[in-house]
Amino acid sequence: MLDSSKSTLAERLRAARNKCSLSQKALAERLDIHELTYVKYEAGEREPKASVLAMFISETGVDGHWLLTGNGEMIVNDRRLPKNREEILDNFLAAYMPGLPPDEWLTLKSIIIEAEDPVMRSELKTQTILIKAGPFREYFEKKERERKDKILKINGG
Repeated sequence: MLDSSKSTLAERLRAARNKCSLSQKALAERLDIHELTYVKYEAGEREPKASVLAMFISETGVDGHWLLTGNGEMIVNDRRLPKNREEILDNFLAAYMPGLPPDEWLTLKSIIIEAEDPVMRSELKTQTILIKAGPFREYFEKKERERKDKILKINGG
């Protein structure tokens, strides 16, 4: 039994992976990193980036506070976990942009996927992505106005 309060991040990574019955290779594939990189995380030879930790939490269902600090319970969620970046992106868009029309959903998703592609990260490609994303600016500006109006209303303004 792992004493989480005295364990290292490396030990908690290993404990969570084992709880999910995943091999280091399988989890590395889900995190979209090299197996050796993940092995080094569990050996304490390398610290994972925040984005990798976020994916780890999503893939394993462990409590993020527990993973980072060792405090609290591991709590592996029984919910079905997303299997790939596209599914994670779908979950993100559903949570933060509810009601987005399907055609705009697909356009925004393709923009984000293009932006993640390292081959496409030239200045010209960035400009193209920003031009394509232009229509979404209205959506975000509208949401920001609604948020500010709600705060003013709450504060009696």
